[in-house]
Amino acid sequence: MKRIKQWIAALCMTVSMTVTAFGGQWMQGNSGWWYQNDDGSYPVNCWQWIDGNGDGLAECYYFNANGYCLMNGQTPDGNFVDASGAWTVGGVVQTQLVNLSGGADLSKAVKENSGRETTGSTVDAGSSFGYTAEATVWLSATGEKYHRIPNCGRMNPNKARQVSLDEAVAGGYQPCKNCY
Repeated sequence: MKRIKQWIAALCMTVSMTVTAFGGQWMQGNSGWWYQNDDGSYPVNCWQWIDGNGDGLAECYYFNANGYCLMNGQTPDGNFVDASGAWTVGGVVQTQLVNLSGGADLSKAVKENSGRETTGSTVDAGSSFGYTAEATVWLSATGEKYHRIPNCGRMNPNKARQVSLDEAVAGGYQPCKNCY
């Protein structure tokens, strides 16, 4: 009986000392949405790639001096964000594949931003800071054109696939005359 009590006590201690590690998460405050990184910090006066829905594609968001995500307008560096705050070019949300560790694959992304060096998943999306995120385009299941939007013309958005612009050009695809 004494052994069972010791085993139960050890089990309870083990369970109570277990700490779940959470990744970053979106938070809502009185002035809007902000993002808390997994280390407890939050982005300020910068762009950050975030895969908030876990689909393997990160979107880029701009955070103001108070750490809130700018939404539905123009950022200080002249780029545009949609109603969710995601960076858009020509009305198309820009995305980037996420690496296996859960952060955006940003090998080109260590840049200077607002006087501080940024690493990891915080980057400058605007060319005014010397970095432009890789453009993505859509390819139909058949055809030889690449598109800005997944439902251009008669293209089936459920069968379209998203690739980098460089990959599409290297594959011999040409820009669509309707959406480019």
